[in-house]
Amino acid sequence: CQPASKSLSAENTEHSPWNNFVMSSEAENYPAGSIFRDAALAKLFMNQSARGGLNSFLTNNWDVDAVEVVNALRAIGANSAADQLDVVLRKLGGSLPRATQDERWHFLEKHWKDEMNDYDTLSGESYRDLMEALESHVNKNKEFYESLK
Repeated sequence: CQPASKSLSAENTEHSPWNNFVMSSEAENYPAGSIFRDAALAKLFMNQSARGGLNSFLTNNWDVDAVEVVNALRAIGANSAADQLDVVLRKLGGSLPRATQDERWHFLEKHWKDEMNDYDTLSGESYRDLMEALESHVNKNKEFYESLK
């Protein structure tokens, strides 16, 4: 994923804060409630939902609590993306906790209805909102991300 703003693009060198964030920041490296965990979850959501949709994100990330992802999106300021995922979760019953891969697969197979396909693709507004929030987060935490390798 490439940053949308020119400020981060101009710094897009091998060890730039943005590249380090994209390549090295993983949610499991940070404690629950950490803004760095929130940003890493938001990055994961953006990458996977942009490639395969929200259903794909939820299916492939069975070990992630989907409500934590909504909260992470809100924490970094990606409210449009959080709202879109929240709509899907409400249609699925309100939450989607960590599970085994098989449990998540069977749950989504049973509960994902055809009318939910309208929400499966991350909207342009949600994508832009998420990208801007991630860029802002990296800009505010440049020193931290510069230190990642």
